[in-house]
Amino acid sequence: MHGERGMVSAVATTAAARAAAVAQQIKNMMRHKGQAVGVGEDAFFTDEIEINDYPQYARYKMTQKQVVGDIEERYDCTITTKGAFIPAGRKVKDGQRKLWLLIE
Repeated sequence: MHGERGMVSAVATTAAARAAAVAQQIKNMMRHKGQAVGVGEDAFFTDEIEINDYPQYARYKMTQKQVVGDIEERYDCTITTKGAFIPAGRKVKDGQRKLWLLIE
């Protein structure tokens, strides 16, 4: 039983590290991308990040209500999950889009 606990802990640590790496990747992408909408005090930035091909745990964390709420509150933004998850090897149907986040 003690060995199982260590294994679960190692898996959780690995998943957390992968999620942190994805978060850093998103942060880097946001730094170099985005589009200004509006002018003056009414201006805001909007960006889209495709998360469909990220590891399952990272997709889960980036779409989890509490996580999204914390990010929105901390950074005064809105995050909307859009699209549909398309497994690797499947083609995207006409009018369909892979899973992505709209950040405003």
